[in-house]
Amino acid sequence: MAELQEGPKNDVQPVLAPDSVVKRHFFQCCPGKQKLIPDIDYTIDWNKWENVYKPPNIYDPPQLKDINCLGIPHANRCCGCQHRSPCCKWPVVPCCCAAMCQYCLTCPSPARVKISDPDEWLMKLLSTSASPNCPDFLKGVWWMCDNVGIPEVLTTFQDAYWQEDQMLGLKPGMWNWGVPPTAWGAGQLKGCWYRAEGPGTWQLRMEISPNKKWVSLGGYFMYVIQPGDTFTRPDGTPIKAVPGEDMMRCNFKQWDDATTEVMYQYMVRKIAYLDDSGKLVKTKNYDELLRRATLPDEPGCCCNYVYPHSKEDFWKTHEPMSDELLFQWASSAAPFQQVMPPTSARV
Repeated sequence: MAELQEGPKNDVQPVLAPDSVVKRHFFQCCPGKQKLIPDIDYTIDWNKWENVYKPPNIYDPPQLKDINCLGIPHANRCCGCQHRSPCCKWPVVPCCCAAMCQYCLTCPSPARVKISDPDEWLMKLLSTSASPNCPDFLKGVWWMCDNVGIPEVLTTFQDAYWQEDQMLGLKPGMWNWGVPPTAWGAGQLKGCWYRAEGPGTWQLRMEISPNKKWVSLGGYFMYVIQPGDTFTRPDGTPIKAVPGEDMMRCNFKQWDDATTEVMYQYMVRKIAYLDDSGKLVKTKNYDELLRRATLPDEPGCCCNYVYPHSKEDFWKTHEPMSDELLFQWASSAAPFQQVMPPTSARV
């Protein structure tokens, strides 16, 4: 097994903002650094999410279609968004800023791992900084399958600071996010680190609905697959949706209204977990991730900067994934913070 490259350890502890601030801002930062949008109430009405809203039964991720990007027709055919993007990776100045971001701008420098050589780093993700209060259904290492619009591939939820009732957690934004080694991926790590104008201050607020069927991730919603659920593609082809192994992330046109248009959609799939004896178990989702990480490059033109696919076949551009990922490891387990914000009111 290849030696696991280590990035510098991080022992930054979260500083919790006042309750009044948390109620109005999902991304919680250190006191004095909040950037709030005036006159907007971000309280989640869980009654609606439990009794009215349903997850979309059609799986048709908008980001896998050939749509305009920033008003530029066909701009997302450019592989700057692709997980194997050659953009800024050439080893010559000025075309090497991806490597510069990875080794100089990202603070601290990330560890590098391979999907095809997983056991050691999966064990590290699963055994470091695991909160005893993390809900069982969120434990494990999760793959953001089809999340091609943002350079995020893998993450964990158990490294968050979970309150004792397991309904609310705060995940430090720089911990345990696996990104591809592209210019955009390295920039994502750097952005998480500095998001709140200083290292280690940004945290993702994770709130679970009372019936545990929905999870709010900073105001973006994730549905927990239930027994009997079925989802299909527009042509009627069923997609894999296994309770305990799969969840569905959705962004809606109106952030808190699941009856409005789906603007972004992907599956969150568990690839690994520890069994009761502490042994590493990889799921069938890992097999699919490995298949995509070892696919040959999709043929393109202009040095693979542009893919001349039709609208119907554009998804092929994003199926091959990077075998190599960058991580900033979570710190060693720390005592749970006693001051936690309240969950949303049931209005």
